[in-house]
Amino acid sequence: MSSSEYTLAGTKQAEGLWVLRAEDTVFRVSGGILSARSTVFRDMLSLPQPSTSIEDTIDGCSVIRLPDSATEVESFLRAIFDSNFFMPPPAPVDFDVVIGILRLAHKYDTQYLFRRALSHLDLLYPIDFDTCTKVHGRVFSREVHHIRFNRITTSTIVALRVASEVGAIWMLPMIYYTIVCWSSFEGVELGSAADMLAADKMLCLAAQTNFLRQTLTSYRVFAGVPHQDCTSKDCYYFSAESRNYLDYLSDEGLDVNPLRAVDRDMQLINGCPLCREYLAEAAVRFTSRRRQFWEKLPSRFGLPGWDELKEMRRAVIES
Repeated sequence: MSSSEYTLAGTKQAEGLWVLRAEDTVFRVSGGILSARSTVFRDMLSLPQPSTSIEDTIDGCSVIRLPDSATEVESFLRAIFDSNFFMPPPAPVDFDVVIGILRLAHKYDTQYLFRRALSHLDLLYPIDFDTCTKVHGRVFSREVHHIRFNRITTSTIVALRVASEVGAIWMLPMIYYTIVCWSSFEGVELGSAADMLAADKMLCLAAQTNFLRQTLTSYRVFAGVPHQDCTSKDCYYFSAESRNYLDYLSDEGLDVNPLRAVDRDMQLINGCPLCREYLAEAAVRFTSRRRQFWEKLPSRFGLPGWDELKEMRRAVIES
């Protein structure tokens, strides 16, 4: 069976070179650097190596087999040996790279990479309302903040599992939220999602209905436009657009993003003063409803409130 080989500690055989194997990929690395970055590898490499057959050695070096995916191991090792590979935010990065490094940095106790991976995801799954609405309160994009995705729903389902695995519980409300929003937008059937636990599927499926109801309720605050004395075409255009949007939500149920900000009031810049005044008041009510929704979000998924989640985050980040 063929295998790929990566040398991350120079191109020549050198003292202290170790060989790691994940799936069919072999990595030649400096044991000294790896031990300095990871307490788990430090302990592993300090133990006397058992006698091995010739098939378990490469150039006289014992092969340490890792039960991890080769893709994640490659990202993890590159982050250790190439200082430019995994920079702190807001440096652009692929979602899968962040998740792989987060999982292995936690598993192999590489704290600086663990915290760096968390800092990337903290911006994607925030725990305060203002940051949350900046990230999620806009039209959907394949690049959220500085992180690139292939398919957001399936990627975030992975994030749900890994965040739970590494103890990043404070991210779970917004991870669940992202799954619910994007599964509707991307047409993903959560009931058949192979990577989700049955309990998580039930939570998300129940939340879809709640999110749609909340979105409809929030947008109905703009139903008072146009004013009965209004003669502005701009105001009537805004009213028609709002009604069409509500009809679309009711019929299709695809937009279940209750935290999305509204920019429809920009269409009323040339509208009448009566409608502008009403719209300003409606925008305040709209924001209030979004904030109320956000405050209750953790409890919808059986999680502690935001204050307790913030304390969890502090304990993990500062431990």
